[in-house]
Amino acid sequence: MITLRLRLSRVLGPDGRTLIVALDHGIALGIVKGLEDVAGIVSEVWRGGADAVMVNLGMLRSIEHTIPRGLGVIASIGVVNTALNYEHIVRDAVKLGADCVKVVFFAQVEDESSCIHKVLELSSICSDWNIPLMVEVYPKKEPHNKDVVAHYVRRCCEAGANLIKTFYTGSKESFSYVVRTSQAPIIILGGPKVENYEELLTMVRDALDVGAIGVAFGRNIWQHPEPRKVTEALKMIIHDGKTVSEALKIIRGV
Repeated sequence: MITLRLRLSRVLGPDGRTLIVALDHGIALGIVKGLEDVAGIVSEVWRGGADAVMVNLGMLRSIEHTIPRGLGVIASIGVVNTALNYEHIVRDAVKLGADCVKVVFFAQVEDESSCIHKVLELSSICSDWNIPLMVEVYPKKEPHNKDVVAHYVRRCCEAGANLIKTFYTGSKESFSYVVRTSQAPIIILGGPKVENYEELLTMVRDALDVGAIGVAFGRNIWQHPEPRKVTEALKMIIHDGKTVSEALKIIRGV
């Protein structure tokens, strides 16, 4: 049987860091500019140095034959839902060859206590199948407040998350608190498309400097005219230890 550690190693690079490309926007948004051809984007970011891609189960069924050998696959299973039976969903993710399962935990909402217990249940199911659980911690009201983010990150860790995806809180000082108080490695999300890639790369560099292990970016990669170049630039910072100015040259083509 494949162990949890082995599956996790397929999502992370040998240095323990990771560059994940999130391609799971279609359930919420339908056809998204830049994601018309998911298989094509997978090929581009793989050549750019991505460690893993994050896709919904339906898309995984459609493109699994095109996923390059060595590229990690994270199955996105939506938002924590207390009415769902996750046993069947996790089983399907494993059968499709996923290396990790990701669920979104919306915090600062009315039924968050019930949802955190559902995360606990989901964690137990993932443990039975030896597949890591990534929880995306998403405070609805204060997504950049370090105390709020740290509070919900810790609760999801206590419920059994193996990896956390969440917001960068705006500064090294504030984010270092989130990292220190977490019991699971933290990956930062990208959010809406930006125009200033120097600021984006600086955020990544700062997050890594205080203990984040990588990124899970979507629109800021595949809504750029050259997704491969953005992926290459992120790889330079995450895995190669390059500076922001060095990585920025790749995106600018200089």
